[in-house]
Amino acid sequence: MRLFIDCSETNLSGGKGGIQRTVRRLAELGPKVGESLGVSCIPIIVRENKIAPILKLRPRGNRLYSLLSSLYGSIRRFAPGLNLVKGPLSRAARRVLPAADRASLKTEPIELRAEDIVFFPDSTWRAPIWDVVAAAKSRGAKVGFMIYDLIPIRRPDFYPDVDTELFSRWMERVSREADFYVAITQAVKEDLADYLEANGRFQAPTLVFPLGADFDGAKPACVPCSRSERVPKHLQERRYDSAPAEAHAALLDAMSPAGETFITVSTIEPRKNHAGLLEAFDAAWAAGSKAKLCLIGKKVWLCDELIERIKKHERFGKSLFLFHDLNDAELAFCYAHAAAAISPSLMEGFGLPVIEALSAGLPVLASDIPSHREIGGKFCRYFDPCDFQSLARLILAWGTPSLPAVRPAAEFHWPSWEENVRGLVSAIAGLFGTKQSAERV
Repeated sequence: MRLFIDCSETNLSGGKGGIQRTVRRLAELGPKVGESLGVSCIPIIVRENKIAPILKLRPRGNRLYSLLSSLYGSIRRFAPGLNLVKGPLSRAARRVLPAADRASLKTEPIELRAEDIVFFPDSTWRAPIWDVVAAAKSRGAKVGFMIYDLIPIRRPDFYPDVDTELFSRWMERVSREADFYVAITQAVKEDLADYLEANGRFQAPTLVFPLGADFDGAKPACVPCSRSERVPKHLQERRYDSAPAEAHAALLDAMSPAGETFITVSTIEPRKNHAGLLEAFDAAWAAGSKAKLCLIGKKVWLCDELIERIKKHERFGKSLFLFHDLNDAELAFCYAHAAAAISPSLMEGFGLPVIEALSAGLPVLASDIPSHREIGGKFCRYFDPCDFQSLARLILAWGTPSLPAVRPAAEFHWPSWEENVRGLVSAIAGLFGTKQSAERV
């Protein structure tokens, strides 16, 4: 059995978000665990209506590549119906961007067979995949899609109009083509079932694939320092891959002294509820709290006013900090030195930072939503995301006997990426039989 894992958009963008992190782990670990299960797992990219195996995904954060892909992404986002997208500029972008992949690709495209499975875990709602899907199904191959959430359909006000339209069209097409789905939580699985029933679609089998908690092999490189904390060496030396040296000094300031800073790790967009988070800290600061707040995440959409508000805040750079591009080692450093992590989202499909924080032994304050309850259980302290005072009360109670008791984060265990990827590959193979011997391209 051959299981092809699409990585096209992650490879194209070089992104570092939750979806891209998931795709990279599937591409890295799929071939390893598949071999022991008798399944040939092959990372692929879609190019010119064909699929080709890719030997190595493009490194994250490549500046030139990210600039080009962002330009092309803007074309697709803001002019999806214009001839420009199918015209000279689009053709030029499609030639320039994939050209950088040639060294990573095998030369021959793959010919699909009836026993093959093509799995799309990437953000394919803007990608030209449907000719490949049609070709796969015409040959009897099975096609599956990862469903991270249905939030653009449930709450379109959280996204630009063009994104909700694109996602809605994508989901409608997916619901007609999918032979199976993979949801990242039971809550997403149930929401998907409701969507399919409401739209009169076939209820194809749906697997649940919880995301892993371990970072992509990155650990903070630590050396002794004058404080009791242990600080990554490259932070001490004030080196930084993607920002001026001052940004590194600011990161040290944000996390010093250890145990006084609350961190929030997420993209900056409306559903992540940073506005409510800031209201809660404003209330806590007004009541005398000495806590710091460090916001970590890439800004995406509908957040310009919020970013301006943060940067003009009287506490910015003192007890309020903002970082857009920390790598895994720097993020691990923040988890190791924070007082707690806060996940204030109004809606989530999963909530990977909750798992990462608890796995690092860090206490978590989480909004009281189904996905957080599912993954955080009795280890999180929950608050109403629509009532900033409920979070402010937890901040003010931090370190006092009045803080609600929960199971200690040190007792928390979550399966690793490798364990979860193994479970997913095994489950997909189980859907369609495992009698075929593993084959290689």
